[in-house]
Amino acid sequence: MNASNGANRYKPTGFIVFAAIIAAIILMVTSNTYRRPCTIHVGGQPVASVASNQAAMRVLSMARKNALGTCKNLNVRFDKPVTISPAPKNTGITPIPEALKAIEESADVEVQAYAVVADDAAVVALTSKADAEKSLDMLKKYYESKVKGKSSTSFKGNVYVGCRYVPSDILRETAEDALAIMTSISKPAVYHVIQSGDRAVNLSAQYAISMQDMKKLNPEVNLEKLVEGTHLLIHHAQLPIVVVSKVETTKTTTVNAPAESVRAGISTGKRTARLVVTYENGMPVSEEIVSQLTTWERPKTPQIQTDDGRYRDNSSRRYRRHSKYSRYSRTGRN
Repeated sequence: MNASNGANRYKPTGFIVFAAIIAAIILMVTSNTYRRPCTIHVGGQPVASVASNQAAMRVLSMARKNALGTCKNLNVRFDKPVTISPAPKNTGITPIPEALKAIEESADVEVQAYAVVADDAAVVALTSKADAEKSLDMLKKYYESKVKGKSSTSFKGNVYVGCRYVPSDILRETAEDALAIMTSISKPAVYHVIQSGDRAVNLSAQYAISMQDMKKLNPEVNLEKLVEGTHLLIHHAQLPIVVVSKVETTKTTTVNAPAESVRAGISTGKRTARLVVTYENGMPVSEEIVSQLTTWERPKTPQIQTDDGRYRDNSSRRYRRHSKYSRYSRTGRN
């Protein structure tokens, strides 16, 4: 009975010793792993080897921090898979600054932020949704100030604010900084320098632009006789977001009368049109006539003075007495 109790007394002690041995082995392996050189892989390819696992983690942390700049508390990730593994024996150790540069050149850091998206492409991003929406309101007002008259504005295409991972280089701190990005040229103008043998119809097919649009872009160029060395505009410089403004206005022009009106003594008239002018980023692109009214001007009838001091029309028998006491009267009647 006593022998049995003694055996049971040593069983927990043996288990504790076994667990301690296992823990020591794990600690030793882990310690060796953290102390031995490690290689950082980007997209499955070795990029840099540093002195230890701890050094590798430090390099990756520095890359994330550099991408964020002054922004904090944002989720970040690399755009490619990044892993750390023990380096093979006799692997050269890369200094920390050089390893950091190699990582930043091999992988981009993406930041989870509120992006201004235009046709599924992130244009700029901010840390708060309120600032992102504010930047869009500022963009509308920016282009409203460039058109004359009261306008209604909207965005061309699908423009919205959404939370997503974006490249860190489009992250901005304020709505004002975001506005500067949205009003900057994203694609420069495209020109074609005319060479010997170039024909407008061939250039139209080459650049996928209609002859009509090509003529609008180059009104001073004779497309039938292209001159070698001429810079032909193919596409205007493009902005990342297009703001459409519509302004209602009136326009009055002088028009010539039709033949039947000319025979009746009417030569010209005034045509007043109510228009809706469409602007894109402050530049007029089209006009739509909503309504128009034409008034014809009758020429003034010349008058002559009679012997008795009265005036009458030279083209008719009507006349009037040149006196403040008289009204219109017919010939021979007072």
